[in-house]
Amino acid sequence: MPADPPRRHLTPVGAVEYGSVAEFLASEISSGHHEIHRGLPIDLLVEDRGASTTVAAFHASAPDHVTRLPMLSGQGLTAAAGVNLLAIADPSLVMHPELKLGWYLGNRPQGPFRTLAKPLIEHVLAQLGSTRTVFFGASGGGFAAGALSQDFPDSLALLCNPRLDLRRPPHAAVRDYLVHCHAAHSATPQRRIRAEFVPDALDDQWDGAPANTIAIIQNRQDRVYHDQQFLPFARRHAEHSSVFHLLRDDGEGHRHVPRAELERVISSLAQTPSFPDALRELGFRTSPPADGESQDMASSDP
Repeated sequence: MPADPPRRHLTPVGAVEYGSVAEFLASEISSGHHEIHRGLPIDLLVEDRGASTTVAAFHASAPDHVTRLPMLSGQGLTAAAGVNLLAIADPSLVMHPELKLGWYLGNRPQGPFRTLAKPLIEHVLAQLGSTRTVFFGASGGGFAAGALSQDFPDSLALLCNPRLDLRRPPHAAVRDYLVHCHAAHSATPQRRIRAEFVPDALDDQWDGAPANTIAIIQNRQDRVYHDQQFLPFARRHAEHSSVFHLLRDDGEGHRHVPRAELERVISSLAQTPSFPDALRELGFRTSPPADGESQDMASSDP
């Protein structure tokens, strides 16, 4: 049997450490790495660029080559766009070396992550003094960004080729999450914990429409995510003016949205007073594409 990959958590040099959530919330926050101890480490990276817009970034599944935690995303993208950054690592990944994704749902030592994260995010945004917040994530990180953004009604959730439903293909390793993060090895505890921690879909707890603005960038050639994740969600929210999408042709398979496109989108969002106005100017739509429809927009970057 192969040995577990040597993934482990290492506190970055120069990180500011806090013994509790209360200590963090009582502290002034500046640029740098912040590590909060609450059963497991909660890692935040803050970059204050003096901007009025802050991007809260959530990472996707950990690649096989990643052996060091925490995983933090968004540094280069937000620097290029000139906006502030709050990058948040999923604390659950430290619980088992084979766990690649926890969707920021939470874990047994810490409880539901959305409840834990809300005051942390509020405190950082207040310290930055920004007035506009973009929750950003791709794939499984998109599920997290969409979920956590619901506690911030004035925010925008920018989701790239996102997981939107944990029941539909491609297979979501929810059982691995339940076993590694909650020590739930049999059906009865798995049902109980799933009911408390794991929504079936991003919009499970919405009151019809989202509390904020949702913007999805979807690669049409990512057939499984386009057909099984994006289309059912877009059709459910066809009448909601706060759910936008932008279709691209970025090549076959589940791949990244090109960096230049993300810079274009985030820069425009930061410069336009209204999120919906910026999205419309960027080519986002609110009605779902019809079967077989090719959305008229830019193809993949060369």
